[in-house]
Amino acid sequence: MNKKSQQSFLKRIHILLKAGISLEESLYALSDFASKKDKKVYEKIITHLHQGNFFSTSLSHATSFDSLSLALITAGEQCGMLCENIIYAEQTLLKRQKLIQSIVSALFYPFIIAGMTIVLSVFLLFVIFPKIKPLFSSFNIALPLSTRVLIFLSTFLQ
Repeated sequence: MNKKSQQSFLKRIHILLKAGISLEESLYALSDFASKKDKKVYEKIITHLHQGNFFSTSLSHATSFDSLSLALITAGEQCGMLCENIIYAEQTLLKRQKLIQSIVSALFYPFIIAGMTIVLSVFLLFVIFPKIKPLFSSFNIALPLSTRVLIFLSTFLQ
């Protein structure tokens, strides 16, 4: 299960448990409407539950839930507040997903600027400097260090 399907899974389990449906019946109901890939996950969870494992243990064996979500579900099982803790785990996944989206969108602009800087530098070194190098050498004066370094770099890379 990916993070989005884990989030919807937890939300649906919470709704069914809050409606008074048992955990096993909820899993069977959800597996009826799941994709083939997710049906296998539901079957693994149900199998682990039939073997006497806790719901959190079954989730850890069948899916790739993060440790915080599993810890919240474990705590909910142990203190009798599974339904409430499932929604906390779902909200935690949602907040983490929004944080990742914010980080990606915040880094988009700097990556574009860095990429354009690299493209412009390559253009200068391979196109512009070879054309103006004869002009600089015709001046017969000592060029600044930065200009000499760029001309040398351009010549070396070609």
